[in-house]
Amino acid sequence: MTCIVGIEGAGGVWLGADRFIGNGDWIAETLATPKIWSLDIGVAAGCCGDMRSVNVMRHRWKLPAFTPGANLDAWMFDAVEALRGAFAAAGAGWKDNDQSKVPGGNGAFLVAAHGALYVVGSSFSFWRSGSGYGAVGSGEGVALGSFATSEALAVGSEESVRLALGAAARHSPTVRAPFDVMLVSGSPS
Repeated sequence: MTCIVGIEGAGGVWLGADRFIGNGDWIAETLATPKIWSLDIGVAAGCCGDMRSVNVMRHRWKLPAFTPGANLDAWMFDAVEALRGAFAAAGAGWKDNDQSKVPGGNGAFLVAAHGALYVVGSSFSFWRSGSGYGAVGSGEGVALGSFATSEALAVGSEESVRLALGAAARHSPTVRAPFDVMLVSGSPS
């Protein structure tokens, strides 16, 4: 359980995440390692769901080469296919009605790639929101509402991320500080 948030802004994408780990069946803990991390120049990710997903993404996901000016959605397709392959090679993914799924069949990711924010779903589908912001995890709905309010009030990107995480922590029992926030530099191709 967690909340990973992101917003496109001037200079790149701001990502943020809490460090909660736990569920209703066992004692909650605070992770020592952030749930958001850099993967390459201009690319970073954050993950919610099974911690095996974080392990595979952080240590086994090899991104395809990116050429400035290339079609970013096509690059993202190749990147997500590489992620799906990394899960399969690590014995971490599973099938549901012949559809590849992340460990446990739940979980989602945010990927900041060259100035664009993508949501990657549990079946390895991906999309870029027209709003320019996104959230995944147990605090998703609260965080999205916070982003909408920040947008209406013209709040800056970094502060919008911090407010979204704070709102999610206040209204979701499975989101809590400390929070990590980072700027992933780049502009969309």
